Amino acid sequence: MSVLGDQLYVGGEFDTLCGQPRRCLASFDLPSGRLTAWDPHPATARGVPEIDIILADHHSVYVCGFFNSVGGKSRNFVAELDAGTGLATDWNPDPLNNVWAVALDDSAVYLGGWFQSLGMVSRRNLAAFDLKTGKLTDWNPNPDGLIVYALAASGGKIYAGGDFSQIGGQPRSDLAALDPKTGLATAWSPDPDQAVLALLVRDGTVYVGGGFSQIGGQRRRYLAAVDAVTGLAKDWNPDPNDGVIALAMRGDTLYAGGWFRQMGGHFHGSLAAVDATSGTVLPWQVDTDGIVNALAVGQSTVYAGGEFEHVLGGPDRLNLLAFDATDGTLKDWAPSPNGPREDYYTASVDVLATRGNTVFVGGDFTTIAGRQQASLVALDGATGALLDWDLKPDQSVHALEVSGDRVYAGGYFQAAAGIPHLALLGATPPGWVPPPVLGPAVVLSPIRPNPVLSDATIRYVLPVAAPVSLALYDLQGRRVERLLERQVQPAGEHQLDVSARRLRAGCYFFRLEAGSVVRTQKAVVVR
Repeated sequence: MSVLGDQLYVGGEFDTLCGQPRRCLASFDLPSGRLTAWDPHPATARGVPEIDIILADHHSVYVCGFFNSVGGKSRNFVAELDAGTGLATDWNPDPLNNVWAVALDDSAVYLGGWFQSLGMVSRRNLAAFDLKTGKLTDWNPNPDGLIVYALAASGGKIYAGGDFSQIGGQPRSDLAALDPKTGLATAWSPDPDQAVLALLVRDGTVYVGGGFSQIGGQRRRYLAAVDAVTGLAKDWNPDPNDGVIALAMRGDTLYAGGWFRQMGGHFHGSLAAVDATSGTVLPWQVDTDGIVNALAVGQSTVYAGGEFEHVLGGPDRLNLLAFDATDGTLKDWAPSPNGPREDYYTASVDVLATRGNTVFVGGDFTTIAGRQQASLVALDGATGALLDWDLKPDQSVHALEVSGDRVYAGGYFQAAAGIPHLALLGATPPGWVPPPVLGPAVVLSPIRPNPVLSDATIRYVLPVAAPVSLALYDLQGRRVERLLERQVQPAGEHQLDVSARRLRAGCYFFRLEAGSVVRTQKAVVVR
């Protein structure tokens, strides 16, 4: 799924949606929830088409998967579609095999996967395209291995992880930082001894997950923090003894779930919290007797779901539990989902999401919080009580996305509330209150100084308290920086100081969203 403006774009393996023919790709109008006429209709010469990756940005929707045509044109494995018409653009990378990773920065789109050429030009597993022209750039890191699994763009670098031994003209084992203009590997070389499967870059640290046991010159198993400048492994070393399949972050704490039984040299049964700076495994114990599949963070609570029956040394907690985000104290919150529909032996919680004090739970179960309700529920985050919201999907739910005033769910179901919904549905969360309509009294003052050389000040006025979002966009409509994200602010005058030191010379727009009102101001950056 990917959201762009008031449209939700979805991809997968399906032939119909809402009773209408849609093959693998479709879009929904978010305000009404109705299926739009957008229908790129991917197809294959042999086999069944599928969409594996979908990324909407500005006026385009990038899709990757198994297809030979889409949007009315011949396209192999990857395409750029017009977000309004669904027609394929002239951009045609034409890889000879699958694309598994996509990343965007200010000027290029980067593709990683399992291919040897793009558009009859040799490119092995990694390539970049100019966002303005859509043409394949000279950027050619040329990894020699089987596949690139993960990409992350940060700090003027493109981080690539996968299964390779050479990339960007240099020997690099499974992980590298690449120059976004030349494609050459930087001196950064953590050199893990096995494949890298996941990357997260934050505050000068690259968090790396995979199958390795050594990285950055140090012994690190499954999970590591690598200095984004030196490539050396930091002292951060939680050292799980087995797989980590769920991660969540709150402040300076990283929560990990999976099927491990040790973390930091101490017993931790599938659930642990780690100081994101020091790597110290926090001393609290919330150990389960099974597997943790999903984690979600509320305001002061972490929720964990999976396949388990007990908290070891404590009370029963069937497949779902909650603990204090600060000290790990197990909360008296036990909805106990049970009664599998599809698995003969055990129920499971497969996905979690939060919005305010509401916890959305998806999985394979038929009872929860003492009542018959299956596959998808909304719970009170404090009491665990079942909220009055039952969409009645007829089979399990495995994907959740909460966006604005809607909850989107994906899974194996074919109907919800007696209405056909093939594998996808959207609904308004319980207790949702529309944002305040503020009207013309919202004022975003001109940026000062303007032109901007290094720093600038943004001033705005709110007539009443409202959630505020503020972002910076370039002339092509690409978001350059997110400054505020739905931060509730009181009525009155507000001021925000921002730095333009990392921006290129040119014209930009600051976009303020306050409740349902949008205001913009132009700024010119000079050098």
